[in-house]
Amino acid sequence: MFKAYEISDTMLHNFRVGMLSYQFAFHLGLGIETATELLVAGMFHDIGKFKIDRELLNKPGKLSEKEYEVVKKHLEYSVSITRALNFDEKIIHLIENHHENFDQTGYYNRKPDVPSMIIRMADFYDSLTSNRVYRDAFDRTEALDIMKENSNCFEPVLFTQFCMFLEPGIQLNPMAIGF
Repeated sequence: MFKAYEISDTMLHNFRVGMLSYQFAFHLGLGIETATELLVAGMFHDIGKFKIDRELLNKPGKLSEKEYEVVKKHLEYSVSITRALNFDEKIIHLIENHHENFDQTGYYNRKPDVPSMIIRMADFYDSLTSNRVYRDAFDRTEALDIMKENSNCFEPVLFTQFCMFLEPGIQLNPMAIGF
């Protein structure tokens, strides 16, 4: 059985990715249906990490190739769990593709659609701006600079919109569900 402190980081990360994806979808004018799919997919995108050894997920150093392959299985587990729970296939598609890069160098080397890229950016950003056992969180500017260094991951126009969305002064409300 999981203890609350063992899973809270992943749960909070999923929540933040879901909310950030949802709010960014509204910023882009994508509509309630797409925004809600992004919210749900973001909230469950890493649920498969609960099947990965916590010590491996929190390893302070660089992962070996074998360890990286084990961590990558979280995606397969997330899809399996959400499919078993009868999630809508659109949501499962978003979960399955949240590690795909714009230049097709992701886990499956597929070209992601816009909603999948939104979760990809939100996931990347939240991972950088969250404390990890092996490093402190980066601030917004540092995180966006790191994302710019990894520009192959993101569609350029969408990434520019994401940066504008995260400008200082934009108030992100994690409780603004907007139904």
